[in-house]
Amino acid sequence: SCSVEKNHSKRKRNRDSQTRLKPRRKSFSCDECGETFQWLYKLKNHMRIHRGENLVVCKDCGKGFNSLEHFKYHLKLHTGERPFACDQCGKTFIQKYSLRVHMTSHTREKPFQCELCHKKFTSNGGLKNHMTIHKGIKPFACGDCG
Repeated sequence: SCSVEKNHSKRKRNRDSQTRLKPRRKSFSCDECGETFQWLYKLKNHMRIHRGENLVVCKDCGKGFNSLEHFKYHLKLHTGERPFACDQCGKTFIQKYSLRVHMTSHTREKPFQCELCHKKFTSNGGLKNHMTIHKGIKPFACGDCG
């Protein structure tokens, strides 16, 4: 037999042995209702339904939500829907609030002000993060001195 034929049959044997050696995926099943999941995190999310922690569960990823509003937002992550667009640069957003915060990058507007030192911020999150300075909270601790 020729060398091409030998190589072909050798590759086929290797492929067959690799197929046999591949471990089967585990499945995780719910003790309450018997539904099975390929991933443990999906089962954990599913279990929240039985504990009454979720109003609705995403069928795509199994994540549960206790608010319909949060669920609607989450669905847009799967669909890629970004209905709010910046008329200045075209960047799109899932939420209207995110667009409003983004617009401050064009206007340089900083509507959130610290009542203690009067420093201004473009977002409420920026202000909240800043407030940790005044409260003595250190979000990151030094590994040597704490």
